Amino acid sequence: MNTPRPLQLIVLVLATIPPAQAAVDCPPMPAAVTSVNRDVSVSIDLAAGSIAKVKAAEVGLKTDVSTKTLFDKHPNSDKLLVLQMLAATYCSILTKGSDLSTKEKEQSWSKFQDRLLTYALPSLEPDQKSAQIKLVQASMQPLYFRARSTVLLPESRDRLVTYAKFLKEINLTGITVEGHTTPVDVELNMHLGNMRANVVMQQLIDLGINAAKVKAVGFGGSEPIAPEASGYNNRVVIRLHP
Repeated sequence: MNTPRPLQLIVLVLATIPPAQAAVDCPPMPAAVTSVNRDVSVSIDLAAGSIAKVKAAEVGLKTDVSTKTLFDKHPNSDKLLVLQMLAATYCSILTKGSDLSTKEKEQSWSKFQDRLLTYALPSLEPDQKSAQIKLVQASMQPLYFRARSTVLLPESRDRLVTYAKFLKEINLTGITVEGHTTPVDVELNMHLGNMRANVVMQQLIDLGINAAKVKAVGFGGSEPIAPEASGYNNRVVIRLHP
């Protein structure tokens, strides 16, 4: 596994074809969890467990109710930290302790992420910027291209519009769009990865992201994250520079 680049956060993955056994990519538990008192941690565990019990169609509403209950019960807690812990805990329960099918897990996590994103941009103090970026990261979902093309699927295009709106609210020094493919047909896929990265970069610019802060880089199949034929290797990764 490659060591993450310093000050760079992967927030967005675009794959050509959703793999048959797609895995939910859980966010890590924040390091600051050690500063949270036991009562808050217990409440977060209970909230995550209650969300994990409902069907995908009910996850959004259950997340709203559980989040409001957490904030009402612990009004002096660090809300961004609570949300990061809730995301990590819920995802862990969903992936390891749930009897749901892979597709149902993906749908539930997707619904949760949709709701989490709405909490990602409250009025923040400057020292909360890092936590804000991590929460936005945890809220992002995979987006998909049409097979062997540089055209985003309609649903993915809609999500990119939403993500651009949130990214405009974060004062970043830069954004790098990386195009990745499967590690086969090296010359062709290097070109395809570069084109996809440039397409996403241009769409971000068209959606209002400062062009001077965005660059595109094609990696082809040089950095696979899954077996050779996996659709997960066909992705565009957006890295944020705080």
